[in-house]
Amino acid sequence: MNESYTGNVTYILPFGRNNYVMPFKWLSVLPWVGEKLGKTHLYYTPASINASMNFSERLTQKTPRRGNKSPDDYNFGLNQSYALDYKMTESINTKFSRAIKSNMNDYRGYMATALKNMDAGVVTDITESFTSSFSPVLMDWLKPTFTYSANYRWNKARDGNVEGANIGNQLRYSSGISLSPTKLIELVYKPSTGRAAPPKRTTTRPPPRSRTRKRGTPFGEEEEISGQESVNRAAVAQAEKEKKEDPKRESKILKKVHGMTKKINPINLTYTENINKTGMGVMGAVPWQYRLGIQKEHGLDHSEQVGSNTGNFDHKRDFSVRSGLNLTRALTISFNYAQNVSSNLRGSGLEQRTMSRDYLSYGSHLEDGFPFVGWSIRLTGLERNKFIGKFVRTLSLDHVTNGKETRAWQFDQFGGPNMSFFGIDDFIADYGDKERTSRVNMNFAPLIGATLSLKKGIAVTMRHNRTLSRETTANGGQKVFNDHSYLLTANYTHRGGFNIPIPFFDNYKVNNQVNFTFNFDMNKNRTLQKAQEATKFAETAFTSSWKTGIRLTYTFSKSVSGSMIWEYRESDSKHTGKKIDRDFGFDVNLAIRG
Repeated sequence: MNESYTGNVTYILPFGRNNYVMPFKWLSVLPWVGEKLGKTHLYYTPASINASMNFSERLTQKTPRRGNKSPDDYNFGLNQSYALDYKMTESINTKFSRAIKSNMNDYRGYMATALKNMDAGVVTDITESFTSSFSPVLMDWLKPTFTYSANYRWNKARDGNVEGANIGNQLRYSSGISLSPTKLIELVYKPSTGRAAPPKRTTTRPPPRSRTRKRGTPFGEEEEISGQESVNRAAVAQAEKEKKEDPKRESKILKKVHGMTKKINPINLTYTENINKTGMGVMGAVPWQYRLGIQKEHGLDHSEQVGSNTGNFDHKRDFSVRSGLNLTRALTISFNYAQNVSSNLRGSGLEQRTMSRDYLSYGSHLEDGFPFVGWSIRLTGLERNKFIGKFVRTLSLDHVTNGKETRAWQFDQFGGPNMSFFGIDDFIADYGDKERTSRVNMNFAPLIGATLSLKKGIAVTMRHNRTLSRETTANGGQKVFNDHSYLLTANYTHRGGFNIPIPFFDNYKVNNQVNFTFNFDMNKNRTLQKAQEATKFAETAFTSSWKTGIRLTYTFSKSVSGSMIWEYRESDSKHTGKKIDRDFGFDVNLAIRG
């Protein structure tokens, strides 16, 4: 026998959007930001309040053909959820939600008693979520965004063996700033967008007419004088006045600076911080300051049953900056720099720290280097050159350089300082004996790349990639990896068809398409290694391989298709020697429709 009952109650209370005041209206007279501050709406009521409650009661009874009756499978669960959405201003938005799950098996057959006593049973799971964002729009040249979120969970199974509860808290803070140099310069100088006055045209004056004018009466503004065109004296005077009042508009220096800033892309800076905290066997009520991330420690005892596994504390911080230059319509350069610092602390006191940052390494074995940005360069429109344009329809070149440095440390019962973004080099020098691994690498992907299309519709892609890296272990040993790769791909597509004359019927048109693809790929990998006491590197591994292949696919009408492939591969290794492989194959597909 199976019986189940469910119920749901939901309550939503929306508030109007006219419940606001304008407390900063008196600041409208301030320059730059006054107008936007004056229009700020401060809402004194939340946007909405939501509350819901649902229950589920299920009973399963099984009676076997033989033997005793099986125990009843009974479950009575209650779920509650509450949500608050409060938009304080047009740029500040806050949301809070709370969900509670409880077990009410003790009230089997006594649901009315539970409602009368307002008893939710045994709480087994609680989740809370808090999010707040701030995106002010005060100036066109500066657009910051700030977001903070806290997600908390409390869990304690009813039939669990551990006395306390397990808790988890995830905190995330992110911020971003977009800075536009062009908008910043336009606060001081904005080039004139008015059109130049049209050139004057000489007109033939009609024969003079006899006219009587009283003595002392002045000429009108639009009246012709001495055979010249009419002159609007008021407009000329106004133009002279504007020119004197705004001399910056015609400044050649500011105009040149403005033109240079238009070549700079907006500068985007982002900072993100993530904290993940867990607690095992926590005794007592967790304070709200800890749940919202205001307080670092919950200050409660842990059950003796968990031992030293009291939880983990994981902390990550990321920073990045991106921008670029549009030197011409055909030449663009992009820059980026990223840095990451993280630490993981276990309840036993064991702590691991890692860092990574963009890094420019140099030297015969990348032994030297410093933090630096990565960049990419793209040059298009080379087909406009008269000589190159004779052979290609389009041609573009690419280059990308990106270097990284990563390091890892391990501490036991460490009481040292946190790793600062601006003090990484000092931390590396002070705790070199605790360093487990370090690695630097330089990636050129591609070192040089070209994408072109020929006159006959042939598309060609060429890439040369190169990767250099050096790895240092805790025992002082070092490895150097040197990888090269060359890639060439060409593709050609031809579409055509022909007609087959059929007596007493219309001609039968047959469409066909042929795709031809050529690939060439070559790789070289070399590994050098030395021990801590050694002074020179020795080659420990070397592999080289290359392959080329042709693939031909065709479609003959809608019923016949097929392909043919040929490939040649050759590899050579220091340990296994030389190896050659050849492949050839084809397939034909015939569709029969009834």
